Amino acid sequence: MRHLWMASVLVAALTFPTISAPADLTMSIAINSGAFHCDGQTRYYVWWNPEPFRIKLKWTRVWQGVGGGSAGKSDFLVVLYTYDNVGQLPPYNLIHMVGWDHYANPTAPMSSVWTYEPDWVTINVGQGILMETSCTPFESGVMAHAAAFVGYIKY
Repeated sequence: MRHLWMASVLVAALTFPTISAPADLTMSIAINSGAFHCDGQTRYYVWWNPEPFRIKLKWTRVWQGVGGGSAGKSDFLVVLYTYDNVGQLPPYNLIHMVGWDHYANPTAPMSSVWTYEPDWVTINVGQGILMETSCTPFESGVMAHAAAFVGYIKY
């Protein structure tokens, strides 16, 4: 599954749509869930602003992969929110959401891009992005995997 994930992430990275990009745009894989059992549980992952200053988030991309069982049948939801480290309680600010009803094999990995042009989402020092995943299987043995990519400029 690891090789499938690496190949899928490479394909996702090479197939970004045309987005107006300033010269100082930084692109990064922010969050990688790794493969997990699709068992109906909600999982959370956090990416912290890696810069010593606030950033302007220009776009986010979410990649989803599902496999296993006889066909990997499942409902797979990924949501990105802004997040801070002071124990902020929901609701956070929603910045990306994608759901995938995966009912047959073979299918290509799912990918979704949200752009914030001409605006942006500000991520301050000490803040980040929270990725929430939930995968409900319709058969046993289903595995899921999610990754979030970001494009940002210094603010």
